[in-house]
Amino acid sequence: MRSDALNNRIAIIETASSLLRATGSIPLLDEVAEHAGISRTTFFRHFPDRGSMLEAMLERSIDKLEAAVTGMEQSDTALFDLLALLCEGASTELAFVNYCWDSSQRDEKAGAFLNRALARACSILESPIRRAVQAGLCRPDLTPRDIVLAAPMLSGALRGRTAEEREILVARVISLLTEGIRKR
Repeated sequence: MRSDALNNRIAIIETASSLLRATGSIPLLDEVAEHAGISRTTFFRHFPDRGSMLEAMLERSIDKLEAAVTGMEQSDTALFDLLALLCEGASTELAFVNYCWDSSQRDEKAGAFLNRALARACSILESPIRRAVQAGLCRPDLTPRDIVLAAPMLSGALRGRTAEEREILVARVISLLTEGIRKR
């Protein structure tokens, strides 16, 4: 991909993420193109539909997770730091989290993509879980899929009426998850 095309693609993804955080809803494609400073044609050259843009956004989120794990490579407590990072990130992107889950239930292609994304996220979580178990910090039967099971609980917490209430509920989810995975 040419550097200008790559820059446009990155601008689209970053703009869509920024608009999502600012408005709390999935942005319109025309709105993303306008805020990114590109034409509709350029936008649709990269993303033919909303789903493909959201898939790229999800891949970017998983890339960030992978980078965070790499940055915490030697830490026994990396798993707990990652849980907080995941919950806080999801709390700013409720519409995105909900859209991914909802579309995966309605659309076979979206479901397959989400399953691949979750499998990648699970493989990224394996090392921090293994280190936490070896350090005696968490229960020995913990698996990456257990972390994924927490997503619906987090989604419920993100439905608080106000930003303050959502912040309190997300903190509660982090507390429950952290305490729930600790070794007894």
